[in-house]
Amino acid sequence: MRVAAVVFGIAIGMCAAPLAWSQAEPPSGAASAPVAPAIHRGAAGTAVGSPDAESEAEWESYAHWVVASDLTAVLLFFGALEGPGEFGYASAATYLVGSPAVHVAHGEIGKAALSLGLRLGIPLTAMVVVDALNQSPHCPADDAQENDGYCKPIFDRMVKAGALGMLLAMVIDPVFLARRPVPRKAAFTIEPSLGWNRVRGWSLGLQGTF
Repeated sequence: MRVAAVVFGIAIGMCAAPLAWSQAEPPSGAASAPVAPAIHRGAAGTAVGSPDAESEAEWESYAHWVVASDLTAVLLFFGALEGPGEFGYASAATYLVGSPAVHVAHGEIGKAALSLGLRLGIPLTAMVVVDALNQSPHCPADDAQENDGYCKPIFDRMVKAGALGMLLAMVIDPVFLARRPVPRKAAFTIEPSLGWNRVRGWSLGLQGTF
């Protein structure tokens, strides 16, 4: 049952990845018509179609997919408190795998690894720090009563520190990691054009980019 719960949690956490992938990738078969380099300049003075303008990029956020995955993990956690304990394993698997899967779906492999590292490293570091700050010569104790009196409070603090670390990782991930650069679309511009050839002579018209 525990293995099945972990597999279920991984499946729930990764279910957002195909949906995110469908929005991250452009429709198949869609091809943009070739556009000749424009010779006019935009408002900022950069020639539209120049290498400098094409290299610029905007940032696209996909934080909503990360938040959806983490909310699923939280709901499974509360389900474990009120129902079968296997929901806890599913919640942990969703917490660890869901967000990295979303990053992978958007082509951000490095951020997927960083997300997994944050989700493991921050809670574990918080627990280690709390344990180091609450060392007691009476813990561990041979007597069960002394063990409950000295060790259980330390363990409770470690659990709370780990939970806070998990919440911090769930905030850092969508705010700072869940975005990617996308090519900047050229703004709509229009301007008059003037030309001459031997057959038609002078010509006057308009040209622009869309």
